[in-house]
Parts: sequence; C-alpha cells; structure tokens
Amino acid sequence: MGWASGNEVFDPVAQALIDGGADDALKRAVCSALIGSLVDRGWDTEGESLGMFQDDAAIVAAFREHGVVIPCHAEHHDHPWPCEKERGHFDSHRAYVGNTWTDLDLLDGLIGAYVDITDPNGKGMAGVVVSVYPNGREVLNGVPGRLIVVDYGYEWFVTENTVVRVTENPEDTGGLDVECTTCPACGCPGSNLADNKPEGGMRWGHISRVRSVSIHH
Repeated sequence: MGWASGNEVFDPVAQALIDGGADDALKRAVCSALIGSLVDRGWDTEGESLGMFQDDAAIVAAFREHGVVIPCHAEHHDHPWPCEKERGHFDSHRAYVGNTWTDLDLLDGLIGAYVDITDPNGKGMAGVVVSVYPNGREVLNGVPGRLIVVDYGYEWFVTENTVVRVTENPEDTGGLDVECTTCPACGCPGSNLADNKPEGGMRWGHISRVRSVSIHH
C-alpha cells in the first residue's frame, strides 16, 4: 500500500544528521538504509523528501541508489514528453512513454564520458568522447546535427533522433579491430560521413575499433 507517512519518518532523521554535522559518508549510509526500509514498506512519496534535501549531495546520492532522482523534465519541442532522467544529464532525453530525443546543444557536456551511440537504423559506435563540433549545428542530407569524436579517432554525426547513452567504460570497448582494404578512396575508417570526405582523403588512421562496419565496403 502507499505510505505517504514515510516522509514523517525520513525528513526528521535526515535533518538531524545535517544539524549534527554528520559527514557525507555517514549521511549517505544512514539515509540509504532508511530509504530502502521505507520503500520496502510502501513509501510512495519519496520524491517529496528528495525535493526537501535536493541541495545535499550525499542525501541525493542515497536516493539515487534506490532509483529516486530529481527528474530533468525537459520536453520535446513537438510533443509533451517530459524527460524522466535525472536532472543535469547530457545524453539523450527519455520520456516515461519510452520516447527518446537528443538535445544537440548539450553534447559538449559529454566530453570525457564513455558513450554508446545508436542511430535509428541500428548502426552506431561506442567510446570516450574527446570532442564535439562544430560549436553550432551543421546539416547533412537536410538534417541538422553535430559530430562526436571518440578516443580512438572515430566520429559520428549525431542528430536529434540519435540515441546517445552514457554508460560504464569497459576495459575493452568490445569493438572490432578492422582495417580498410580499399583506403584511401573510401574515406575510411567507417565514418557515417565517409561519402562527404574529400576523395582520397584520410581524416584518421587505417585501424579503428568500431561496433558496426556495415556502413561501407
């Protein structure tokens, strides 16, 4: 059953920890244990308590451990889809109905993060973002977007419909080591902008770890 009275239990405990000068590790541990116990008993207004303590990073982290976050609430420009991801994210928005969209102006915040990128056609790549350009937007085949470049020199043209997801950086990208046998004419390595590169031009080296090599050859 729903248990709105959980706020009456949690809020005084959290405030006592703050007033008593508890360090972040203690606040997070105590609050996380309490949140878990209350949720198990049907607490369904935990978002209200999170809002009360949203400026305390340790308490926010404790709620996050249980999947409770302050939502982004950004809306798609053509549809009333509020984003349910945590406020402050830079990757693609996701609405509760499952719809996703990417805000091209936020992509600069992904520099240094490991991302998985997937186009609507299922093609994509993964890697650590090292740069995003141009500063504005360019247009490819009438569609505005921006280029993301990852740590091994591979690039992808990201549009609003591209899904960009921040994920854990594995020890190995899980990609394939491929070598183009027709370079330099094809504009390797496998960029989805390969057809737009100068004929005979090489923007990166021959070897590139990619998740999809079906773009050319």
